[in-house]
Formats: sequence, C-alpha cells, structure tokens
Amino acid sequence: MEAFKRIVAEKPIDKVTVAELVRETGLSRQAFYNHFLDKYDLSIQIYEQSFAPVAQGHRDRITTWLESGIQHLEIYAADKDYYRNVLSSYDRSSLRFYLKDRMYHEFRHKCELRGAVFDTEDKVYALKMVVFATNEMTFEWVENGCQEPAEVIVKRFDLCRPMILSPYLEDTDSVANPCTDTPPRR
Repeated sequence: MEAFKRIVAEKPIDKVTVAELVRETGLSRQAFYNHFLDKYDLSIQIYEQSFAPVAQGHRDRITTWLESGIQHLEIYAADKDYYRNVLSSYDRSSLRFYLKDRMYHEFRHKCELRGAVFDTEDKVYALKMVVFATNEMTFEWVENGCQEPAEVIVKRFDLCRPMILSPYLEDTDSVANPCTDTPPRR
C-alpha cells in the first residue's frame, strides 16, 4: 500500500498501471488481483485503513462531528499529494464516487437516528446537495493543496448545512450536528 501511495503521489491514479504497481512492489499480477479488484479498490482500502481510527472515535462518540471532520481533513492534508491524485479521477469506481455514496448513506442514517425524516423528493434532494457540496468543497480544498486550516473548512461546512436543509426539515437542529449528544429541540 505504501508503494502505491508513493506512485500515486507523483502522478494521477488514472495514469498508474497495475503493471507498474506489481513491478514496484514485487507482487505478482495474480497476487494483486487476489487482494484488490483494481487500483481504485486499492485506493478505497487505503482510505478505509487511514480513516478507520477517526470513524471509530466518532462511532464511540469520543469525538464530535466537528472534531471528526477536522481529523478527516488533517489526514487528507498529511498525504495531500496522494489524495490530490487519487481524487482527480472521475472513474465510476474511484474514491471520489465512493466517498459521495458513503457520505450520503452515513449522513442520512445519522440524521434519521436524530429524528429527521426524508419522506419527500425535496428533502432527499436537499440532503444530496449538502453531501455533494461538502464532498466537492473538500475535493477542491485537497486539489488546491490544503491551504486553509482544516478547522476553517469544517466550520464553513457546519455553517452551511442547516441553511440548505432547514426549508425541508422540521427539526434542522437534528441535522445541523447529527452526532452530538444533545437531543433535538422540539
């Protein structure tokens, strides 16, 4: 995985070949495919491994949504060349599309646990807009070299989320920060 990260830090993932990966790692082509579907699957597994401690702390409520968001962005920043080149791919199997789908399902689930109901197309659309905007702004931040502090970016996300969702949800406090211990206001 480290060899893959080194290679992708130097050039976009779409330009990396499996032949190059197996040559660099000393693995056989068959060994590579025994573990990964393709190079995009490998990038997703690297993401999952890198972000697992943050996700676990968030699930265990050790960290708040804001703290978790900052930790996520700090991981991107620590490997910004790698993530810039991984996120540059628009292949349907890429990390970019995986993250959009994953974030939608995770955020929807967290909101529903807090009492939000997505019972109309407009509410689902608003949630998708929040997810899309959050992801695209994160991708842009990475592509631009992670210049601004992670705290600034996450606070902007937290500011915008309820503004977008409030017309569609009865209790926007439940989605403004769906992972707090504070119950929604009624």
